[in-house]
Amino acid sequence: MRSTTMTAPVSGKCVPLQAIYNSTYSSGDLGQGIAILPTEGTVSAPFDCVVTRVSESRHCVVVSDTETNYEVLIAADFSFYSDAFHLAVAPGQKLSKGDVLFTMDLEKIDLGVGSVSVPCVFAGFTSTNGMNMSYGDAVRGETTVLTCAG
Repeated sequence: MRSTTMTAPVSGKCVPLQAIYNSTYSSGDLGQGIAILPTEGTVSAPFDCVVTRVSESRHCVVVSDTETNYEVLIAADFSFYSDAFHLAVAPGQKLSKGDVLFTMDLEKIDLGVGSVSVPCVFAGFTSTNGMNMSYGDAVRGETTVLTCAG
């Protein structure tokens, strides 16, 4: 059985996807996972991976676990405030756990829209069967927030 463990890509409060406002993520249509309400602006690779896609808006990165090939979508979910967001990766780039995916200026974002979340969605997983999610305080690169076996 293939499995992967995801550490928090950003420090903050880990919550169920359904707890965030954006229905694109909270509906589960893209897949199942968690969201983090960040307390810092650096978002890092949650495991050794390859960047498979970057959204046209450049606010969403899809990475593939190098061990299992599971794809995880990691996004900055806030109204587009482009000068508060800086993408640090490109498609095809190989990353080690902890390498920076993108940064956000949370102070600037809070002034513009009031809140931000970082949804982390396992692409194609329409059920939480085989997923173990941990909610609460999370530290980037240290706290295991999700384990997935399929």
